[in-house]
Amino acid sequence: MKFGIREIVFVIVLLAMPISSYWFVFRPQNDEIEAARKEISHKEATLNQLAIATAQIDNLQRENEELQAAIANAESRLPNTKEVEVILEQVADLVARRELHARELGAASRFRLTAVKIMADGVPENGTASMLTPYLGAFGEGEHPLGIPFVGGQALIDAIVALDAAGFSAHVHAIGDRAVRDTLDGFEAAREANGWNTPGRHHVAHVQFVHPDDVARFAALGVTANIQALWACYEPQLRDLTAPIVGPERVGHQYPFASIHRPPLASQITDFSTSEGEHRREEGGKGANLRDLSHAAGDARPRLCAGSDWPVSTPDPWAAIHVAVNRQLPADDPDFDPEPLLLHEALTLAEALDAYTAGSAFINGRGPGDAEVTGIIEVGAVADLAATDRDPFAGPVASIHSTRNVGTWVAGRRVHG
Repeated sequence: MKFGIREIVFVIVLLAMPISSYWFVFRPQNDEIEAARKEISHKEATLNQLAIATAQIDNLQRENEELQAAIANAESRLPNTKEVEVILEQVADLVARRELHARELGAASRFRLTAVKIMADGVPENGTASMLTPYLGAFGEGEHPLGIPFVGGQALIDAIVALDAAGFSAHVHAIGDRAVRDTLDGFEAAREANGWNTPGRHHVAHVQFVHPDDVARFAALGVTANIQALWACYEPQLRDLTAPIVGPERVGHQYPFASIHRPPLASQITDFSTSEGEHRREEGGKGANLRDLSHAAGDARPRLCAGSDWPVSTPDPWAAIHVAVNRQLPADDPDFDPEPLLLHEALTLAEALDAYTAGSAFINGRGPGDAEVTGIIEVGAVADLAATDRDPFAGPVASIHSTRNVGTWVAGRRVHG
């Protein structure tokens, strides 16, 4: 093949095309792509910085909201001067009423005005039980994520101290763990202010949720838990309404009857120094030295008393005693759940009976050392008695609920059966 000028020119053009394409087409495009890549990297870095800054702002906003909520909660626990004045006026009025009734009824009357009830909170099912940590779900996101303390914080403490000083027993409805803690703080303040020799037989009613840090305080402060044992079991209300809004951890803090009744030894009660006290008050209970206050750990004050809370639930004590021992409803109950609720918190039959008899007699001023003693069967005690159709100790614990009272005597006079 001969190469002429035309062929040589064609070959040169053919070879020059890739080179020119690179220099005039692809290289500029590569530079643009590289520049675009750098711009994208820069924008990605900027976006990352913005994301970090946004997250920090969100964190700051959340922290600010949490701080504001904590401040609001603390402020809600402080009574104003008017509240304190009202409390003192009410206590003074109750003292006057007590003296008037005592004169009108006479010394022989069995009726005595000795106790004052305080509603510290509501119930968990509608989000009004006062809790240490927020509810789950809608209640936790609502206006009152910690529930509603009807009487709480310093107002409750001041009321209990004043009642104790006036010789009244304080009967405090406390279902949420915050309400229980506030109530125990009040009894602790009363011990510190008024000593141990006041006549009040103080008790906390219901004790559905008790934080583990507060369990030993009942014994240390000589405070009785007033239990309604029928509720201490799995049933539709607990499963469907309560458990979903409190979560599994707090479900495990419900109705700790055995733990309150069999507290640790006084030497095992944690000793909190003064410097730890203020932190302790917010995180785990009142900040006093419980070992110094554990006078009651060795005395005769009952850890438990019991009642029905009728007409909210059945007045039949045997139905409640059955649950106290079994931590579940009877097998033939339509709401029976095969899983016991925290079986380690079950009482023995003897312990449950003692709560429903001697324990309740004690908080009503008819225990050992009182002018009239009941709740026990012994020479010299008042003949307040109930006869049953069987020996509940003779059968299986699963049949306790079948026990029936066939006779009742009040001061030796038969009033039933």
